[in-house]
Amino acid sequence: MALFLLIHLIIPILGILYFFKIKSKIEYEKIADPPIGELFVIFVTYGGLILAILTSLFWKWSAMASLGMAYLTFIAPIIMGIISYSLRDKRKISLYHNLIYLSGILYIVALLLLIVISFLIER
Repeated sequence: MALFLLIHLIIPILGILYFFKIKSKIEYEKIADPPIGELFVIFVTYGGLILAILTSLFWKWSAMASLGMAYLTFIAPIIMGIISYSLRDKRKISLYHNLIYLSGILYIVALLLLIVISFLIER
């Protein structure tokens, strides 16, 4: 039960709290054209990836986990690509813009690596 609470409750709460901390910092620094929506999608996507990995390693796979993986595999790469594309000209505005831009690109690389690793493990 403790593992369930850690994976499915504590980690998401920590992610949400960290998102609001970064959001507050962006607002405090008065960043021009703040990428708050993009930041939220980045947090949801990478958080979902972390939850999927932890669920597969330490918990029971479920239909909800399969739905999450469907999003992470088929929908998230498109959304992350759109985020990176939309921030390509704005990435010099601030460090936040640049890091969100890079996070969108790196998601696709990370997803491909995880797919390759999962195939290698299955053999």
